[in-house]
Amino acid sequence: MLGDLTAERFSKNGNTRLRFYMSAVNRSYIFHLYSLFKLYVKTAPKEIARKRSKLTGSIHTDIYFSTLKYSFFNWVIEDFYIQNLNKN
Repeated sequence: MLGDLTAERFSKNGNTRLRFYMSAVNRSYIFHLYSLFKLYVKTAPKEIARKRSKLTGSIHTDIYFSTLKYSFFNWVIEDFYIQNLNKN
């Protein structure tokens, strides 16, 4: 699983959604990922501006998209997350 990918399931028996989130520097890569997953996505990638960096003074921009919740993504939670006291 990529470091810029998270899986979210809000109840034990619920379905899972995948969230791709990375720096806007990787815009072309996230649009490539979006093209692979767009059958499972409701909206195109969105950009979000973060607060100004103390080191560079520039505003950092991220880009992300999420799939809808599907049972066939549940394996990601089961294979990549450790459950402790019913929490991942």
